[in-house]
Amino acid sequence: MSASVTVTVSASVSASVSVTAYVTASVSACASLLSCPPMLTDPKAIAIISHARQKNVAQANRSSRDFERIFADFFAGHDFTGERIVDLGPGQWDFGRMVAERGGRCEGVDNDPAVLELGTYLGMTVHDANLRTFDPTPFAGQLDGLFCKFAVNAFWHKNDADRAAFTASLDRMLTPQGWGWVAPWNGRPKEGVDDDAARRILAAQRDAFAAVGWTAYELTETQAQDYGMGGRVENHPLFIRGLELADGPRLSRAM
Repeated sequence: MSASVTVTVSASVSASVSVTAYVTASVSACASLLSCPPMLTDPKAIAIISHARQKNVAQANRSSRDFERIFADFFAGHDFTGERIVDLGPGQWDFGRMVAERGGRCEGVDNDPAVLELGTYLGMTVHDANLRTFDPTPFAGQLDGLFCKFAVNAFWHKNDADRAAFTASLDRMLTPQGWGWVAPWNGRPKEGVDDDAARRILAAQRDAFAAVGWTAYELTETQAQDYGMGGRVENHPLFIRGLELADGPRLSRAM
């Protein structure tokens, strides 16, 4: 199946550009992205996750489409064999299970008892921690990959220094050759943050990732929905480090 999409690429420099990327999504796991099977089919796994705190995580009939698209667009040619990866906010462990099928080992960080129990049941290594206060220090320099889909937020931090320190600590989790894929959930608090403050905080988030060598992309609303990251958020950023995108989106980097 092929798709043509438009991607806006941004970086924390004086210039930004919009480019058109053509994505060829070849997904062998399903005949059509529109008819992908649900991610969970094991009755016990379904019973466990039904107690998750977040309604969308508790829904066992979710399609695998979002993660099939992510793998097709960003990991089609990636060799996971022997890699140690951490997923921040693993939900139903969609990413972790797909990594395991490809020879990698994925661990998850969360504090939802149902998510942790599901991970244990699936044979994953789990780490009980609140992502708002999570200390990545114990992982420093140990990971081949870091994945985070809609589980960290620019508005969680008190100031730019805290935001930059947290971002740098995420980057330090990786080995020098490690890769990262982080798509924040930037839902704005209902009170205390006006439009000007929100723009500044989001810019500070981009700056923080750029400062540690990650590339920033701004997804369109359609793309965000395709990757399962729609909803009421301030923007749709995607931060990437160390991934070869030759088999996915062809992106021109803003200079």
